[in-house]
Amino acid sequence: MSELRDDARAQDWLTHSFEVLTMDALWTQWLNNTDRMTSDGMHEAAEYGESLRMAWLRLTSDESLDQIDRYTARHSGRMWRQATREGIWLDDGPHHPERLMVLVHGTVEALRAISEPEAAGLQRQVEELRAGVRASGDLSERATCYLLFLTPIVALALGQPLIAGAMWTWFLATKCRNVVLGLEGGG
Repeated sequence: MSELRDDARAQDWLTHSFEVLTMDALWTQWLNNTDRMTSDGMHEAAEYGESLRMAWLRLTSDESLDQIDRYTARHSGRMWRQATREGIWLDDGPHHPERLMVLVHGTVEALRAISEPEAAGLQRQVEELRAGVRASGDLSERATCYLLFLTPIVALALGQPLIAGAMWTWFLATKCRNVVLGLEGGG
């Protein structure tokens, strides 16, 4: 695969990850607004939820995750240099490049493990809405945290520190740090 095509595929993953995160945020916001939960509103929300489910499945497919795992491993040096320059750390100081790659690979594998269960949960929520039953409409905290960690890391691997910084700010504004650090112990 050419280097440009490799970068373009990583860029596509980055874009789709942001899309899934923002779709989930909008869907949750919409479903938490009781004024919108009319019959028509539930039908609209169900269709949007189905779009989110399909976007999630594309993002977390084996092919997509294998590609992003290989890409981050191949560009770990650039990723490390960018993380050092931008001050993107999970704790009080820089990690070793090997630790960062353990977390990246663990996050990819964690996304792979939850891909189908998350899709099934979204499907249940969509079916509830189609049946006229109010649903919560949310990816799990783990799914969101894994994406919020991996997205800025992929941006760093692509050499896009401004995108990485913005996504890292979102990551830090959540309770995700401990969720991701839990991957170091294998789970």
